[in-house]
Amino acid sequence: GVVSIPSFHTIAAVLFVRAAWSTPLRYPFLLLNIGMITATLVVGNHYLVDIVAGLVAAPLVIWLSEHFRTLRLFRWKTDQA
Repeated sequence: GVVSIPSFHTIAAVLFVRAAWSTPLRYPFLLLNIGMITATLVVGNHYLVDIVAGLVAAPLVIWLSEHFRTLRLFRWKTDQA
């Protein structure tokens, strides 16, 4: 594919585990998604550096998703006189 780094398979796997972590399904999700990350190497979809970059990018994606409502990037000032 055109986009190889970071591995979006890895980012998705981390996000799925994060979403399921507070449920009783945390360990099945963890095992399933470790398998997905491993499969991207075995099948040849990604290099190891792609997966490492996905593991580095995933916490940033989690942080952004948790703090998206508090970002003030696109708010207009309504109190101008």
